[in-house]
Amino acid sequence: MRTILLCLALSLTSLAQPTPDIEVVVPPSAAHPQDWLRPRIRENPKPAYPGTSAHSLAEFVAPEVISRIVVDQYAGPPDDVRGYLTTLPTAIAQYFGPSLVLCKARAGTTGSALAWTSTSTVTFESGRRGKLAIATVFPGAVTHYAVPAPAGAPGCFGTDKIPFDSLYVSYVDPDGYSWYFALPLQRKN
Repeated sequence: MRTILLCLALSLTSLAQPTPDIEVVVPPSAAHPQDWLRPRIRENPKPAYPGTSAHSLAEFVAPEVISRIVVDQYAGPPDDVRGYLTTLPTAIAQYFGPSLVLCKARAGTTGSALAWTSTSTVTFESGRRGKLAIATVFPGAVTHYAVPAPAGAPGCFGTDKIPFDSLYVSYVDPDGYSWYFALPLQRKN
């Protein structure tokens, strides 16, 4: 799994073309000794707008402008974490609503699970703060990384809707509301 995460992280350098003027701090003390994390952020959902797309993640947090991201925990090389967080505000985003529920594997198929790679505190130019948790999705049956919903459960997403070559972002805004996004990787040809 570590190899999958490393490959995904290395592919993130082409996530977005313009690099915003944003300070990303990845302190060595935030390094996590394991290759996965559990985000410690509360859920307080806003009304869901499933299926909403945007040209960038920044459209969802406007009119706030991100000025600084400080990493609280991370797994993997710190340069990779800094790289994907720097390009995050300009990345194309798909909104999933206040949660992302993964479907359990059905007979003859594999399910999917989240592998958390970092949690961060986001500071906006206004001085307000939010929280980010970043994950990748990997194939697997029933795992301890996430509790999958039964196959066919209402509101659950399976591998047909959850691509493995995307980052998944759980964002808690300064008002405490939760938002869940997928950021598809844009690979170089």
